[in-house]
Amino acid sequence: MSQGLKAVAGVIDAKVHYGDKRADVKYRPAIVGPDKLVEAVNETGFEATLLDESDTQGGGS
Repeated sequence: MSQGLKAVAGVIDAKVHYGDKRADVKYRPAIVGPDKLVEAVNETGFEATLLDESDTQGGGS
């Protein structure tokens, strides 16, 4: 799944934590938005949803 995310234009880095069912993605918002990232994950056969900002730690992207 991380390779699928990294293949998206605008993604700088993606780390997938399968045990936590979570991915941390650094991206350029001027190039790609969260909806496209969710779509990219879903295309790999996994199901993705966006976390509310209050659910993220450290203000991650």
